[in-house]
Amino acid sequence: MFKMAFLMTLVAWGISEKIPPQWKIKPGTPIRFSIRGILGTTVNGTLQLSSTDIRFDTSDLAHSSFTVGLDVNSLNTGISMRDSHLAREEYFDSEHYPTIKFRSNSIEKKNDGSFGVSGRLFLKKTEKVLIIPFQFQSDGKNARFTGGFTINRKDFGIGGSSLSMGEIVTVKLDIPVTAL
Repeated sequence: MFKMAFLMTLVAWGISEKIPPQWKIKPGTPIRFSIRGILGTTVNGTLQLSSTDIRFDTSDLAHSSFTVGLDVNSLNTGISMRDSHLAREEYFDSEHYPTIKFRSNSIEKKNDGSFGVSGRLFLKKTEKVLIIPFQFQSDGKNARFTGGFTINRKDFGIGGSSLSMGEIVTVKLDIPVTAL
């Protein structure tokens, strides 16, 4: 009898384990990027979030997680001819790799109150570990993730040895969310 009660207590405890809240991203929220273009100009663009599963609680980082997908076909630099060019095989190859994915492995809080999420970025046929620093501001029901990072486009086989674009891509995050 004691064993059965103990087992039921363990099962109930496991079921009641706190799960971090899930956050819904406002539809149409863009992820912004920039890269050096021809003659030192800056090319700015956006990609749309296509899928997200964000579970985040500042007091339970061990169970928090981010899984995010970006729709490569939503790429918008303001010039449709350039966007079509960037969809080709030597750049994003959107026909074979229509989604850029990020999946977190761990999240840590920094001394200054900001956070860092470590995870794997899947871009084209390449997978790389990436740490994304971010801030989180919340009023309870609504919140905002802000931050940014850089990647080297050549690490992911984007654009080859193109002389008309820089190698470093700067990504800016400003993502409003609502608790589900």
